[in-house]
Amino acid sequence: IIASALVFSILLPLILILGMDFFDNKLRSVEQLKSSTDIPVLATLLHEKQNHAMFEQDFILSPLAESFRYLKVNIDYLLDEEAHQKVIAVTSMVKGEGKTFTSSHLAAVMALSGKKTIIIGADIRRPQLYKRLKQENEAGLSNFLAGKSSLEEVVKDTPIHNLDIITSGHRPPNPLEILNSSRFEDLVESLKAAYDYVIIDTPPVGLVSDFLILNQYADVELIVIRENYSQKDFIKEANELKAGE
Repeated sequence: IIASALVFSILLPLILILGMDFFDNKLRSVEQLKSSTDIPVLATLLHEKQNHAMFEQDFILSPLAESFRYLKVNIDYLLDEEAHQKVIAVTSMVKGEGKTFTSSHLAAVMALSGKKTIIIGADIRRPQLYKRLKQENEAGLSNFLAGKSSLEEVVKDTPIHNLDIITSGHRPPNPLEILNSSRFEDLVESLKAAYDYVIIDTPPVGLVSDFLILNQYADVELIVIRENYSQKDFIKEANELKAGE
């Protein structure tokens, strides 16, 4: 009886742990991510319960800002300055992984470094960027692409020095068609001539095909993966996306 009890006391927890691990589909660590893909992991970004405003002094001096500075340095290594590479597209596989959080904070750190930066809210189906940077969402990207607003009307200042924004604007009935237009290409070329960095906050790649259209204008593509939230299957999709480039 004692021997049986010892065996079961060891086997049952072991079976339970292995079963939980087998059915757990969440990414739990950076090491787990690195072992699942050959896509380079550019940075591990912090998550803080305190909500730093990006234009306040406590953000500039925070560990959160420092983690984004590390990401900026690695992006600079990827950009070919002689080829005038300036465009960074930020996406995720599904909503809630932090792509808008990442793109807005990255833009803030780039601007605070003294570089003239603009961020485009290209997620016109579910816009969130304008809220983070405390902007109105009247005339924006969709209005420019539809020919209803000029570039001067849609480019707006933010409270952060050196950082401008183009919000998403009103949601059009045909988001995919309006993004896949020559006016978007003209917009990117105009912004590259005027800014040091152009950041595009794109829709999640796993939900709509908008990112595949916007991706053609990017010099660097960032996929945001959130620990304890993103699923392991997303890495497979990211690998397939990279293989199809």
